[in-house]
Amino acid sequence: PFWTTHSPPNGYRCRCSIRSLSEHQARARSGPGKGLNNPALLEDGTPALPDKGWDYNPSDRLAGVNKALADKRGKSSPVLMQALDAKLAGMETINNEFISAKTVKEAEKYLIDNNIVDFADFGKIKDVAIVNEWNKALFETITEFPELRANQKFTGSCQAQYAWWHKKTTAQYIEDAIKQGYSKIDAEYWAKRVIKKPIVTDRLAHSSTSQYVTGVAINEKYSATKNGIKLLHDGLKRDVETGFHPNSCDKVKYIVDHELGHQLDNLLGLKKDIEIIDLFSTTTNTEVSEYATKNIDEFIAES
Repeated sequence: PFWTTHSPPNGYRCRCSIRSLSEHQARARSGPGKGLNNPALLEDGTPALPDKGWDYNPSDRLAGVNKALADKRGKSSPVLMQALDAKLAGMETINNEFISAKTVKEAEKYLIDNNIVDFADFGKIKDVAIVNEWNKALFETITEFPELRANQKFTGSCQAQYAWWHKKTTAQYIEDAIKQGYSKIDAEYWAKRVIKKPIVTDRLAHSSTSQYVTGVAINEKYSATKNGIKLLHDGLKRDVETGFHPNSCDKVKYIVDHELGHQLDNLLGLKKDIEIIDLFSTTTNTEVSEYATKNIDEFIAES
């Protein structure tokens, strides 16, 4: 029970941490006024208690939110609390089980409604089977690892992703230029000169960290036509057979998982982690594809 109220941080700028000990280690460190089942004491002998409002376990986020709400309800207006409840409800994932869509537009709306991404646009992709396969892999990963959700601002086709980035970036450039004293005509002129839409490569998919469109996307070249879809499936199968991709990685789910691996690297800075660097330097192409042994970004994504 102690840890439900004393798990760090226990106040602003708190630097406390937790270290696991065996019972033997804990008993060895025990002494007068400290140790097993004894509360920590301040220098004046009084119990060391968390600061006001910090007496909860951060790992139980929902309990922390509910406690904070309970403390506020008696002091806030019913209208304000109803608005806050509605906001919190909108932040929660609606379902824990993926539901396939019947149309691409329905699939786009499903991801947004279920708080998986901020925006979805599959552009010229009309094959709902491909979109559902993509969405299911994305949905299951984000639901299991919600920390990745914050950076999923866009999913869909690479072409639509770049078009959305270009639109948003251009609008922001014009707004900033006008604030600096430029006329709207001059701002629009320079926006056209300065902001260029990125070119989509021949990759099956990519992971973006660009402003407004952070997230994963699939190339329309391999998913917008019957011939493109055939190229996609044939290419995935061939990449496994030739060792370019690992075994069993011949499905659309693999593409999503791989690109989310890049998102994970971006979130945690894995390529700078000493243990990851050591693993990369000693890994052979019997464990991952040869490509992944030569590029740490791809090593992380593939692994």
